[in-house]
Amino acid sequence: MEKLLVFDLDGTLIDSRADLAAAVNTVRLENGLDVLRVEQVKSFIGNGIRKLVERSFADVTVDISSILERYRNVYYSQSVVHTSVYPGVKSGLMQLQKAGIVSTVLTNKPGGISRSILEVLGLLPLLETVIGAEDGYALKPSSAGLRALMEEHGAHADSCWMIGDHHTDLVAGMDANVRTGFVSYGFGHTDDLKPTKYFASFSEVVEYFLES
Repeated sequence: MEKLLVFDLDGTLIDSRADLAAAVNTVRLENGLDVLRVEQVKSFIGNGIRKLVERSFADVTVDISSILERYRNVYYSQSVVHTSVYPGVKSGLMQLQKAGIVSTVLTNKPGGISRSILEVLGLLPLLETVIGAEDGYALKPSSAGLRALMEEHGAHADSCWMIGDHHTDLVAGMDANVRTGFVSYGFGHTDDLKPTKYFASFSEVVEYFLES
């Protein structure tokens, strides 16, 4: 195959911070707590839904399992109210697909809701495979899901890229010995890791792979 691109979801393909924060704040208000700023919730994103909830309720003593269940119900019912596709993503994925480059997703968001969101936003047909939490693989920074995608699509390490906005994406890619791309427009940070390539926009991602 020519190339396998493995994209993170939140902060890479979609801007979901407003809906994630809204669900957090709905549950906080239900429990008599003050709301959190969207940017504060944004800083909690990247290590899976349980970590998001734990960080969002770290200021109080609560039953995290109960809060997590309620958060799921709230978020799953309003996951695409404000969530949007980053500029250039849909047209870019179409260009990559037309060029024979395989695009996939590896996310720490639960796989079921990830696929539903991608379908609503019109991106699912442009992605060959979507793997998320609860799909049978350890969360990033584990490279288990990435290695599964490589095996599924017959990709060698030298033809695969892991692209995301969080240091967990970089760790997973490095562990699988693939090249890594960091998108600076997202939610996270590199944690001082050095990706193979930095991208300031999704259009830059597309241009790079169409020309390389």
